Amino acid sequence: DFKFASSVAWFGLVLRNSDLIKNKNLTDIEKLSKKGKGNDDAGYRSEFVRLLETYKTIQK
Repeated sequence: DFKFASSVAWFGLVLRNSDLIKNKNLTDIEKLSKKGKGNDDAGYRSEFVRLLETYKTIQK
C-alpha cells in the first residue's frame, strides 16, 4: 500500500510542477505504482495506472 500511495502523491507533485521533487520521470512513477498495486478488488488502482499511462501519451 505504501508504494502505491507514494506513487499517487509523487504524480500529484508532478502535476503541480512542484519544486519539492527533483525526479519527475513518469516511467519511474508508473513502475512504482505497478509494484504497489497489490489487491485491487474495486479497480481503482488499475484506473490510476491507466490514467498515468494516458497522461504520459499526452505529454509526448
